[in-house]
Amino acid sequence: SAGLPQTVNAAGTTVTLSPASQTVVWSQNVTITAQVSATTGGGTPNGQVQFYVDNVAAGPLRTLDGQGRATCPTQRSTQNARVGAYSVTATYIPTNSNYAGSPSGPVSLQVNKASVTVDLTRDSGSDTSSQAGEPLIFRADVETSGAATGNVTGGTVLITGGTINATCTLVGGTC
Repeated sequence: SAGLPQTVNAAGTTVTLSPASQTVVWSQNVTITAQVSATTGGGTPNGQVQFYVDNVAAGPLRTLDGQGRATCPTQRSTQNARVGAYSVTATYIPTNSNYAGSPSGPVSLQVNKASVTVDLTRDSGSDTSSQAGEPLIFRADVETSGAATGNVTGGTVLITGGTINATCTLVGGTC
């Protein structure tokens, strides 16, 4: 008897990202997980996922685990991100023809400003008493507080009575 030709199609897949939205402060770690599931056929898809932030690849391809999950690297922080809203997506890339690749829908990531604390102290080399018109030397230590981590960069301005008295550039959180 003659064999009948048969076509086997790749199983359909979906990619779901969790959490559905996330709000973090600048420099806080971000964890987003992609779950790849078969929509037709059965089994657990294998392959890789590429994460995207605002349509730009975010890090290397991540390999699915035995449950069809991949996580955007937790060490990837928002330290290089600007404050604002971002759209995160992922695309499933199968390693064989058993499953079809598929994109996720977007999830939102909101990066908010970090809180800081400022510790202003007189420099130890500065004389404890001074005459009018003589300079006083202060040290400003600026640190992130709450969930934020990392060194604060930028500038600091010392204002008293509405007058700018000093400016400095932070290096490692200190000026």
